[in-house]
Order: sequence, then C-alpha cells, then structure tokens
Amino acid sequence: MTAVPRKPGSGSVSASDGVRLLELLGAFPWAQGLYARPSGRDLVVGRPEWLGPQGERENDDRLRLKGLGEGCYLIQARLHTGRYEGTGLAGDLKEVATHLAGPLRHYLGTWTKPPPKKGRRTSG
Repeated sequence: MTAVPRKPGSGSVSASDGVRLLELLGAFPWAQGLYARPSGRDLVVGRPEWLGPQGERENDDRLRLKGLGEGCYLIQARLHTGRYEGTGLAGDLKEVATHLAGPLRHYLGTWTKPPPKKGRRTSG
C-alpha cells in the first residue's frame, strides 16, 4: 500500500483518467464491459447489469476512486445501502489497477444473467 498525500481541493479527475484505468485493466478478460466515469472529484467504476424492472441493463456502480490529488486515489467500495466504505487501498492509477485485479476483483465481476428470452415454449 502506498502512503497517499492528502491535499483537499486538488483532486481533479478527468474522463482520460477513466480511459487510462480501463486500458490498464484491458488485458484481463473479466474486465470487458467495465465503465469508469468521472463524478466530481471522484472516478466511479462499475458494470452494466440486468437490473432494470423490465429486465434491461442498467449501470451498476461498484467502486469509487476518491481523488486525493497528485494522481492518487483512495478506493472505496459501494455497500448494499448505496454508501461507500473505504477499503484502505490507495495509489496512482497503475497501483489502483493492481488492487482491482487482485483483492478487489470480486467487486467487478458479472453478477447477473440476461433474462430468459420470451417466446413459445415447446413441450416434449
């Protein structure tokens, strides 16, 4: 784990940070379909899942990378209540990608399956 300097107000996050993170995770087959989007000073990482009321896909935010400034991020996991809990892991985008591919990989896997296709059933 990396010691992270805290500089309030200096943690600016851009869409290019999300692109860079997805490039770092791109070598892993399980990472296909992930998204990373900026949200204020944070970067939200998740995956579309079959969660909609009609069985449609919706974005499911899983982790928040809290921008601490100077390219450092604190990784927070989303709880079932919708709140985020600190994981104690932090670092630059390369270190964050290592954490996401290691101890936090289970947060980013596919959790749901597509709904069954509607159609005629055959007996037999």
